[in-house]
Amino acid sequence: MNTREWLRFLRIPNAVTAAVDVLAGALVAGCPWSLGLGVAAAGSASLYAGGIALNDVMDAERDAREHPERALPSGRLSRAVALRTAILLLGLGVLPAALAPERLPVVLVMLTGIVLYDLLPDTIPWLQALALGTVRGCNILSGALLAESPLDPRVAAACAGYGILILVLTRASQCEGTGRSVRIHGRFLFWAFLLPFALWLNPDTLGAHLPEFAATLALAAFPLYTAWRVDSSPAELVRTTLRLIIPWMALLLWCSGHALDALLIAGFALLQLAAIRCLQFRAS
Repeated sequence: MNTREWLRFLRIPNAVTAAVDVLAGALVAGCPWSLGLGVAAAGSASLYAGGIALNDVMDAERDAREHPERALPSGRLSRAVALRTAILLLGLGVLPAALAPERLPVVLVMLTGIVLYDLLPDTIPWLQALALGTVRGCNILSGALLAESPLDPRVAAACAGYGILILVLTRASQCEGTGRSVRIHGRFLFWAFLLPFALWLNPDTLGAHLPEFAATLALAAFPLYTAWRVDSSPAELVRTTLRLIIPWMALLLWCSGHALDALLIAGFALLQLAAIRCLQFRAS
């Protein structure tokens, strides 16, 4: 396979969101930009890509029926090479935790969740969704643990809320091909997207924070509107929501008083969009 096909196989546009999880968690907890933070973010992206590769190995037979154009079903990549790639990327993803041992237990929980998600049978989708939600919630937490200050309860709540958001999104994706409505998932996502405003901004001072509230409300409306528009087409809801993850992280920083960091994180959304366009990528 060429470089472009490898980047598509590893879902690199989505891996950017995993790196942003760590950056946002660290910045909202008061950790400054540093080389160590960049290494931790790269490690998170590696874990994500390794998990994707392992998932494709485990789902090769189903993909042969549903997605024959993918690298493994089409024969452009062998299962053995894909498995070695997954193991390598997962190992590289854990390695940065050695630079900050306080993160190691959380990163190992993430690794366990990734492997469980990939190995669990489709007959227990709730457990799969719980595993993935735990992984992404812990991803923000792993970034927050880079800060020297004690963990702010609001940051911990944001980690939990983000995990719930991913859990709901995963459950929505599991409706693909079933004909079930995803409108209830859209409602849950709406409230989950409002979390940054609810955690950091005092309702008594709403008038002074109208821009933050308006931006948060507008972002939260996207998955709600998409769910009602497409109803029984989960793929569209998943694609839309995945592209809103980085703006949500930027809002989390903005609402918590880190406006400049929010602007920098929002720039990663442009990087993700450029990768999507370049690779002609559809989130999956």
